[in-house]
Amino acid sequence: EISTRDWSSDVCSSDLKVLRAFTIQSERMRTSVVIPCFRVDEFLDEAISSVAAQTAPVKELIVIDDGSPVPLRERRSWEAPGHLRWVRTENRGLGAARNEGLKHASGEFVAFLDSDDKWDPEKIRKQEALLDAEMAAVACYTQCFKAPGYFPFGPYPDPKLGRDKLAAMLWHGQFFPPSSSLVRTEVAKRTGGFREGLRNGEDLDFWFRIMEEGEIFGVPEPLTWYRQHPNQITQDAVRRVMGSKESRREIIERFSHRLIAGGIPANALWDGYKGEILAVYFRRDFRNARPMLLDYYKDHPGDLRMLVYYLMTWAPPGLLKRLRGSI
Repeated sequence: EISTRDWSSDVCSSDLKVLRAFTIQSERMRTSVVIPCFRVDEFLDEAISSVAAQTAPVKELIVIDDGSPVPLRERRSWEAPGHLRWVRTENRGLGAARNEGLKHASGEFVAFLDSDDKWDPEKIRKQEALLDAEMAAVACYTQCFKAPGYFPFGPYPDPKLGRDKLAAMLWHGQFFPPSSSLVRTEVAKRTGGFREGLRNGEDLDFWFRIMEEGEIFGVPEPLTWYRQHPNQITQDAVRRVMGSKESRREIIERFSHRLIAGGIPANALWDGYKGEILAVYFRRDFRNARPMLLDYYKDHPGDLRMLVYYLMTWAPPGLLKRLRGSI
């Protein structure tokens, strides 16, 4: 069951001048914003406030309560001219929550903002300007701020890097989060939105599908604040890495041509996933690396080095110290 409430319709004005000014301004508002949220809304007010503060006002803000056990407190108003819509659904996961918001989106562009992130006031204005200037681009991203409690992502490539090279870069490490993106709504809907039912990796899958439609360019300055906190999936190494395996398999099956064109040999397409596992191993996080190494070896039994790494996670610390640098 889905319940929808548009709180903006509760506000009216008898002042015709104000109404006329609002009508003129609404014609210039082009972006729909989707904020999915589940259970914890500790940072939601900050996220909403950052949308309201945009120098290019957004057409609508759609907040999706993804079936929180206790319904989230609905914010009935906000200090912005666009519509504020609150949608509550059954719990179906992040991809489905974003898709629910996308279904309601009526703007020319759509931006996805996680409920624990926030934006610089110039974010939407600069991204709309970029997509107006670059018709070959179907989406764009911004850089992220580097500050205590926030993750900067990167390293960032040439902002107009072609999609083949961009695909290869994303395959080896996503250098921007969904919260930094702006997408042409028509393209997002035509390509089916985010793949549902994945434990992780729905955003990587989404980027590859929309790259079949056009380029993804960058705004070469930080305009997104990506918050780090203990409840994020990115803090769970096993869930974050192994959860992306299914999406990577699908991408290899459907878009290997893009990866190969970007310079990745056909026999090395799984190296991006392998690299994520080895990053955990070489941090000496053996407890988390262990199940990932074993799972990878089962899928790729010819890769004996990964089996050796797995066995070494059980080795006594003294032996590991003597072998450091040789494995």
